[in-house]
Amino acid sequence: MDVNRRLEPKGLHTVLVLGDTDRAEMRSLARWLHDRIGAAGHFVAAADTSQVDKVITTDIFPELIVVFQSWPDQFPARDVSNLFAIAPLARIVVCYGAWCESDGRNRQVWPQSVCVPVWAATARIDREWRLIQSPGDEPPIPSSASRDEVFAADHPAIKAGSDTPTAYIDTPDASYRQFLIEYLTEAGFRITEVNPAILVFDADPWGAQRIEALMALRQKYTDAGFVAAASLIQPPLEEELRRLGINAVFPKLGGRIPRTA
Repeated sequence: MDVNRRLEPKGLHTVLVLGDTDRAEMRSLARWLHDRIGAAGHFVAAADTSQVDKVITTDIFPELIVVFQSWPDQFPARDVSNLFAIAPLARIVVCYGAWCESDGRNRQVWPQSVCVPVWAATARIDREWRLIQSPGDEPPIPSSASRDEVFAADHPAIKAGSDTPTAYIDTPDASYRQFLIEYLTEAGFRITEVNPAILVFDADPWGAQRIEALMALRQKYTDAGFVAAASLIQPPLEEELRRLGINAVFPKLGGRIPRTA
């Protein structure tokens, strides 16, 4: 992701990217961020919070700040406080990696309202980007929001659409299958084995048997979009799933099933 590309700021929304976007667990999110915002955003970058003063000027002021945090205490509390002081109106999303899963329980450098794990970051960033482009369409998550309020904002009530998309579920876990049936039905899907638009594939436990099952399904449902669910999504697994024909990957814990693949 070339976050250092210089675009004409006039008429564009400035996006400040902090941290290392080249780490394996961050690359796919960095690519998605670039694709999602595209030409509508003027990207500026800083390796850490101590360099923010060098990239923020009176002409370049961020409306969205996306932080890639790879390990605990990567960003000193003093610098974080300074960031909030110099950009009080910016929407901030801190995308933390696997090493930071315990942050919030044993440290509180960032407000919990701005933090989200990498595997769930696209939905949060997308929400903040919509707020920037269309203020007033939905309420922002306040910086003082509790954990329950943050969860409710990230997981709004499911609304069925006017169309009736079809889906098929393949999982060796009967309980998880029942959950998916109820979830998808409530979301407006019709569960069917005949020409489904989306096939939800449970990748757990990942190995030769699930790979064989996926290949058989790919041959049978050539027109379906494939989405995969997994308990722990690490970059090597996601890359392998996509090589095998998976269009989108979502985590079982708190993840949203894409409506289209």
